[in-house]
Amino acid sequence: MDFSTSPFIPGILFLVSGFSLPRESIHARLLLTQGGERAGSVFVMARAPSREGPETPLEMLNRPEGFFPFLPDDQKEVLLVSRAQTIALTIAAAGGKRAPGAIEIGLEVALVDGTVWNGVAEVVMPQSMS
Repeated sequence: MDFSTSPFIPGILFLVSGFSLPRESIHARLLLTQGGERAGSVFVMARAPSREGPETPLEMLNRPEGFFPFLPDDQKEVLLVSRAQTIALTIAAAGGKRAPGAIEIGLEVALVDGTVWNGVAEVVMPQSMS
């Protein structure tokens, strides 16, 4: 799907103007169920509600809201993206900034269409299990 020809996709992307976000932006690639990958920025809170430091993209995706803000690289207006329609949100590695006690594990994800993604994930186990 070509996102550049339409300002929004009904039920998936909603155009938002005049929306102010007191957050930090992180560059990401977004893949939706309707196809099409798009580069842009997601917004995380400058302070995580349950710990010290900024919110992570994973924490942002696990908030109770059904949508998250996304600013495409080629637009000046923020879109609200439906989490239910999001297949993947990919960000660059943290550059060696690993959480205390975290380990990195390899993973492989096979999608229904036959696409296979390989990568790594940072995992923090409870002290009783590490």
